[in-house]
This record gives sequence, C-alpha cells and structure tokens, in this order.
Amino acid sequence: DSTVHFYNMRADQSSPQILVIPDATHPYLPQPDDLLVNLQEARHQIDAALDVISKAYGKTQDVEGNISGAIQAAYLVMQHVGGKMMCFQSSVPTQGEGKLRPKEDLASYNTEREFKLRKAEDPFFKRFGGECNRIQMCIDIFCCPPKFTDVASLSVYSSVTGGQFYFYPAFFARKDGMKLKAEITRNLTRETGWEAVMRVRMGKGLKCTNFHGHFMIRSNDLMALPTVDPDKAMHVDIGYEEQMVPHQMTYMQCALLYTTSQGERRIRVHTMAIPVVSDVGELFKACDSCATGAILAKLAAEKIRTTTIKDTVHIINKKVIDILKEYRQLYSTHLHPHNKLILPETMKMLPLLALCMQKSALLKGPNEVTTDERSNIIFQVLSMPFDNMMKFFYPRMYPVHDLNQIVIDKDTGAVTLPASLPLTLNSIKETGIYLLDNGMTCYLWIGRAISPQWLIDVFGLQNPTPQDLMNLQVGAALDNPTSQKVIAAVNRVRQNNMYHQQCYVVRQGDPAEAMLLPWLVEDKFQTLYSYTNYLGLIHKGILTR
Repeated sequence: DSTVHFYNMRADQSSPQILVIPDATHPYLPQPDDLLVNLQEARHQIDAALDVISKAYGKTQDVEGNISGAIQAAYLVMQHVGGKMMCFQSSVPTQGEGKLRPKEDLASYNTEREFKLRKAEDPFFKRFGGECNRIQMCIDIFCCPPKFTDVASLSVYSSVTGGQFYFYPAFFARKDGMKLKAEITRNLTRETGWEAVMRVRMGKGLKCTNFHGHFMIRSNDLMALPTVDPDKAMHVDIGYEEQMVPHQMTYMQCALLYTTSQGERRIRVHTMAIPVVSDVGELFKACDSCATGAILAKLAAEKIRTTTIKDTVHIINKKVIDILKEYRQLYSTHLHPHNKLILPETMKMLPLLALCMQKSALLKGPNEVTTDERSNIIFQVLSMPFDNMMKFFYPRMYPVHDLNQIVIDKDTGAVTLPASLPLTLNSIKETGIYLLDNGMTCYLWIGRAISPQWLIDVFGLQNPTPQDLMNLQVGAALDNPTSQKVIAAVNRVRQNNMYHQQCYVVRQGDPAEAMLLPWLVEDKFQTLYSYTNYLGLIHKGILTR
C-alpha cells in the first residue's frame, strides 16, 4: 500500500517481524541493522515473509502506491554495499516524491506538447537515480500495471543506474506469469559484472563526441555502470578532433573495469585498428548497413523524447537520403540512368530498416501504440543488443508446416530451422504454418486450410476458440513427432534471449491476426508505405535534394 513496510528476517527468528514506516515521504530505517540478510542463512525467513505478503495483501482494496518511498527505503538499507535492487510495481504510484499522474493525451500529438508525453516530468527520478549510481546500486523494475502508469518516468530509475526495465501491460498471471518467472530467472542467473566503469579512447585526430545507452557519464568520457551484463549494448559517436587524421591507420580502444560475482577485480580491453582512406567509395565498401540502421534507431529513440513523431520520421528519412545521395554523387551521371535508384552493395538494407523503424512501436501513430508502450520501446531500443534490434525491426518468419525442414540433432539436441521468408503476405499461404520471431514475442500463424487435427497433435486442443488460443502457454511438447518439432522450433527462437518470448497462436481469419499483420513490414499497412513505395520516396528525395 502507500506506507513502507520493512521485514526483519534475522536467522534466529521463527517468523519475520513487520516494521511499518507511516511517513513514506521521508523514509528512515526503523532499526540500524538486520534488515539486509544473507539468502542462504535466512532462506526460511525470506520464504515466510513472501507468504505473509501474499496472504496479507493478496486481496487488498488499497490501490494507492508509493514506489519512490519504497526505493528510497531500500537505498538506505543498501547504501553501504551497493548492488542490485529489484522492484516490482503493480499499481500507479500516487503518493510521495515522484508520484505519477495519467499522461495519455491524444490531443497533444503533432503539437509542441507531444514530446512531454515521453519524458519524465519530475526531476526527482533522474536526481535520485544519479545518487544510486554514485553508490554503485542498480535498479531493475518489473512493471505489471493494470492500466497507465507513466513508464517514461519510472524507467529513468533503471536508465540512470544501468538497470533493466521489464513491462507487462494489463498483467494477468495466467497469461504473463511464465514470462515474468523466466525473466526474473535470467536476470538473477546471467553473467554480471559489478561496480563497472568503461572508457572508449580514439587515436590521434579523432574523439568520442556522444554516448548513447543506459549509464551515467563522469568526467566527460567515463561511463559509470553499477552493473554490466550481456543483455545491454551502448553506442558511441566518433568525430574529428582535427581536420585530418594524420596517419593511414587509427585505433579505437574500449576498456571495461569491473568486479566479477566472485569478487575479482578485472579489466577487459578491446583494441581495434581502423584503416584511414581518402576515397569515399572505399568507405562505402566497408559500411555495415545493419549497424548503421541500429545507430539510426537509437538516435530516433533519443530524438523522439524532444520532438514529435512526425519530425523524428522526417529526420530519419533525411539521414538515409543524405547517405545515399553522397554515394550517387561519386559517379558521373552518364554511368547510370537518371531515374534509377543507386544503392551501394553494403547499404542495401538501410532503406528497409528505416521503413521498419517507422512501422514499429517506436514511431507508429498514436492510435496504434499507447504512450506507455512507446516509452517502453524507447528504453529497450537504447540498450537492446544488436541481434535483438535487427529481429525487432525486421523479424524472421519461418515456414514450419514441412516438418522435414526442422532438423533436431540426435546427439546435441541442436535445432536447425528452415530458411526465413520475406515479410509480405505473398510469402504465406492458407495451406501453411509460419513462425514469426521479432525478438520480443513470437507468433504461430495457422492457415485456414490446416486440419483441426494439427492443433490436437501439437497442443492437445480440440475446437479451441480464438480466446483459448490467445491464453495458450506454449511450453512443453506432447508425445508425438509433430508437437516435438514445432515446440522445438519455438524454443529455438527463444534460446539465449534476454526476453522470454510469449508465443501467440493465431489462426487465419481470427481477430488476433491483427497482431501479426503489422509485422509484415514490406507490405503497405494502413497509411504507411510499402517497401517499394518507400524506395520511390527515397529516390525522389535524392533527386530533389
């Protein structure tokens, strides 16, 4: 509820002692010690405390929340050691510092007020997050709201401290319980470095100009990371310090100093030699369109916090046009037709990725994505690992109706999936079954011509309603080859992923099919371009700029 409760769980007590702080605005420690306990020594008391909380508040009618008071209280307990705080939020915080209010306002879109919907209004979140970063404390938030809760503000706690934000809109235990459990488990068991700092150095003539991700910057170029793990990425902008780089080779070095979970202080250093060229054509040959697209997505996620969706889309299109126009100008006009779009071989994916960004929840229109959902995607994009980001913007779609194409190695259990298909309706047939993987969720699309026996074989469901399929938890396989191969394919796309992907089973023609169709990004959807039309827009921009 809106008060702060401490649980004294000393090992010599048979049950936890509950200590209540009525003034949650200015929390304090009710006793000087015994509030932070060792898991192994006090496991029995911790389990008992969880049982007490469940029984005492499982059916409470008090929906007032005070997350800032709870986090401040936990800060007081942990400030002498730092570490990781995991916060579970299920109601709208309406009490104490940093209390939130509803911000969903469709009338604000395309006005100068629009960006405020995606920005924390109260400076308390960043100020207190900075204090947590200073004492090497990371905050991971598991947000399970029944309605709007202002993700833009709450996620600042995690952003400033290098933590993770997990979002479960309209949380329902039967639907989201498996996902919540899996993501808590990964959070606690993944390889983690503690009390980390990272610095990127450049060779003579170059410098780091900007940093993007979830951390704090100290002394201009030192990234402070209370925790560091494999599920986060950051990017650094590099600019010229001098007009020319004086050598034919320059260097980039990234140094990470951290403490392992076993208490060892280590430094990890990566050094890369980068050739310097005077020919822009050689530069284009070495470009990576996917890496360029990932950086553009992070820039869009930051820009959308200070401007409108429309202006952000315009900026992305302009950057793509400028890059491709520079390449076109390398060649004389007589070497290529005037009406032909010229793309460097290494940058052919860039226009497609730019279009995918505009069709994603990052830049979709206000009628398609709530403010909380968009704010969550902004947070995720700014720290999402490269492979996850590529799948989020351009998902993989696998045909799984031909079981011979799903190969399971008998010795290792490794699963080989069939080749992925282009994301267009022309790729799917009513006689087929397709698995679409966007890195955060996955969808199993079943054509209307598929026999009802297939659902019985794979899931044990006879004549299920659309709601039955939506509530289905895709997990263990049944004892038959069809179920084993299909479930193996689903588990293969889930493998080693920072997100536990819920798998939605969708039949052709069911209302739930509307969830999948927007991911077919090469088709025209509502008012957005098809891929072919978007290439025409880019080509026109190149010719007229």
